[in-house]
Amino acid sequence: MREALQTDRNRVDAAVLRGTLALDRERTTARFLLDELRTGRRKWSELTRSERRLVEGAPLVEYLLSRSFELRYNDPEAMIQFAEAARLVVERVDPRRYGRRVLSDLRARVWAELGNAYRVADDLKAAEVAFGQAVRWLFSGTGSRRVIVRVAELAARLFADQRRLPEAAGLLDWVSSYYANQGNSAELGQTLVSRGLIAEYGDEPELAIVYLARGLRLIGPEKTESGLRLAAVHALVNNLIEAGHCEAARGLLEKNHRLYHRTGKLNKLRLHWLKGRIAHGLGELGRAEADFHVARLGFKRVEKGYDAALVSLDLALLYARQGKRIATLRLVDEMIGTFRNLGIAREAIASLLLLRRTCEDTGAAPDVLAAQIRTIASLVAELQRHRAGTR
Repeated sequence: MREALQTDRNRVDAAVLRGTLALDRERTTARFLLDELRTGRRKWSELTRSERRLVEGAPLVEYLLSRSFELRYNDPEAMIQFAEAARLVVERVDPRRYGRRVLSDLRARVWAELGNAYRVADDLKAAEVAFGQAVRWLFSGTGSRRVIVRVAELAARLFADQRRLPEAAGLLDWVSSYYANQGNSAELGQTLVSRGLIAEYGDEPELAIVYLARGLRLIGPEKTESGLRLAAVHALVNNLIEAGHCEAARGLLEKNHRLYHRTGKLNKLRLHWLKGRIAHGLGELGRAEADFHVARLGFKRVEKGYDAALVSLDLALLYARQGKRIATLRLVDEMIGTFRNLGIAREAIASLLLLRRTCEDTGAAPDVLAAQIRTIASLVAELQRHRAGTR
């Protein structure tokens, strides 16, 4: 009996090995074809029958998944479309091509990437369903640690957006250990950045700084993908400010300011916003006010009313501490209108209405106004995290 079981196990292992080798061969062979199609040197109609068959398997699936992931910062809807296309392709792959278990791994990856695309587009229900499918395929797969780690890493991002922070942190700690043991510094760096964001969401700026700084070092110099590096720098600067390390935040921002200028107008406005927060923290009130005005008016010009309102909160805090009651009141009225138009949570609007009454009370001390604004800022920051999520 034991010998029979061992024989069956050997057969399964051999089948998995054959399927994995077949997939790797196709990936290598098809790379040139996919590059030709992507650059327009060849058209789909010009491919031979054998070339089409080669591309239509795992190579095309992986190409579609890579294109989907590249779009996560810019076009969530297109990200979903590419991931859905990968799902349609993988469903048509004959199990005999790689074997059922290797194909199950591929399907698990596709469903996880599709779930991540839905998450980025803020459709958390669809994302949860997709991750359920990914886990189901994992159970019938090869047990590949690499595939399991990828699914776990993406699932952690969903848990973070669902505010299941302990679960997200636990998964990312496990994923980090895997990448560290493998000596994969680039993937470890990305995972540590995600872990830092979890600490930020849990209102632990000092812990977030530790993870984000380690992750940023491992991501490497600016030749790396600018979107990831910018996200890491931005998060680290924000947490340094929250922890009161404004000089360090300014130094980091000065070293990386080119990232903001390379990535569009909105990030240039976010740069001014950060500069204003740093200046405020260092007591440079005139400089802070100027940067807040640039960011606030810039966001309004490009119809980013929510971002403009967030900057207005920082500016209102600055005015309140200076005893500028009328200027604070004007900003509060503007924020109330913006939040109502955007359908922002009623508790935030109620808090602003209460702040408005305090502004009208000439006997209220500046410290009382400032405390109310900080409370509202904490509430709105939580709403912002729900809107932004992790990428």
